[in-house]
Order: sequence, then structure tokens, then C-alpha cells
Amino acid sequence: MKVNLLIKMKIIWAGTMLFFGVLVLSSCLKAKEDYIKPVSAVAVINGYSGNPSLDFYLDNQKVNTQPFLYQQSTEYIQIFSGIRKFTVTNSGTTKILIDGAIEVPDGRYYSIFLAKKNAASVDSIVATVVEDDLSSPSNGKAKIRFANLTPDGNSVDLYVRGAGATGAEVLFERQVFKSVSNFKEVGAGTKLFEIRESGTPNSSLKLEVTLNLVAGKIYTLSTNGLWHSEDDEMNTYGTQLTIHR
Repeated sequence: MKVNLLIKMKIIWAGTMLFFGVLVLSSCLKAKEDYIKPVSAVAVINGYSGNPSLDFYLDNQKVNTQPFLYQQSTEYIQIFSGIRKFTVTNSGTTKILIDGAIEVPDGRYYSIFLAKKNAASVDSIVATVVEDDLSSPSNGKAKIRFANLTPDGNSVDLYVRGAGATGAEVLFERQVFKSVSNFKEVGAGTKLFEIRESGTPNSSLKLEVTLNLVAGKIYTLSTNGLWHSEDDEMNTYGTQLTIHR
């Protein structure tokens, strides 16, 4: 009897251990199946004047299905967090203009601004990477920031004038080439933005642009082209509006 009892206890113990082993294994497998690798997102703004079109690659995969034209921007592209490689080439060629990398933490949003590096060289290009604050603006407000992508000018100030207003207020000051400001809240509606050379509020008006800002939206207004471009249509000084959300 003692022998039979001992055999029965060993069988019960072995069955119990087998059950818990299967339970632990199935739990581990389920955890692996449920795991989702963290993702972030990046958008690309093409302010590279003087070049008809580009191709943009992330981790050696081409993002654009059509030539990426000057003053176009992409939607946010989801990417895994970590260090991601990006490459810019002339459209339809393997000629590399930029070969860089961006380190993206979990759940963050970034913009890559492409611009002409200097006025003299045709293929001179530079990339500026900034993190995007996509938190919602206050009720009745929009958010906007300013990017100076013009290589041959001095620093500029951006003024804003509301509909029917007699005067303009400065929104961003002393924005040098490749600088991208933080976002600021402004009232929704039709606004006149004035780009002036820094320190000259009553003179040196370079450009005016009227925008209809929608409450809850987030924008980037960027300048591109060349400051001195009177005889160069491919590099005419202008602006580009990007809607982030």
C-alpha cells in the first residue's frame, strides 16, 4: 500500500508540474504576441528651392510614390522608435544629396525641413530636424510656428495683423536661417502675416501673406527661396504653409 501511495503521489506531482509548465509557457507566448513595438512619426517639408524634385528614403525605403516637389510636404509617416536613417536624392536618380539619421524616442512626432544650404551651389542642401508639439490649442485658437529656410538673407521678424486691425504685433523675432520657432497660439480667423528684416518694424517689408487659420489646427509657416532672387524664378522668395493636424 505504501508503494502504491508513493507512486500515486509522484504521478500527481508530475501532472501538477506539467500543468504549471504549460501555463507559464502559454503566458510567455501570449505576452510576446501582445507586444507592440513602440512607434513614432516623422513628416518632411521640402523647402529646397532651385531643384525640380526629390526622392526621400527612410531606412532605405522610398517614401514618396511620386516625385517630391518643391514646397510640398508629406503626411506623418509612422516609424519605429530608435535611430532611423534617412536619405535624400535627386528624383529618379541614385545621386545622394543627404545621408543622415534621426534618433526618435517612443511616441514622438518630428519634422524634417529641407532647404538650400547656400545660394551659390545647385546641389547644396541641408536638413533641420525638430520635434513637433501636437498638443491641442485652447478653444478658439490655432497654433503656428515659423521656420526660416532662406540661406542668403538676414534674420527676420514675423508680424501678425488681425482682420480690421490698425497695427501689427510681432509674433517671432530674429529668426535666422535654419531656425524653427516654438509653436504659439493665435486667434482663429483671417490673419495678415508680414515678414520683415529684423529690427526694422516700419521698413524693409519683404513679404505679406494672408492665411485663414482654423481653430484647433496646428501650422508651420516657412520661408524658402532666396532673399535676393529678382532674376531667378526657380529661387523666388516665398512662403510655404504646412498643416500638421
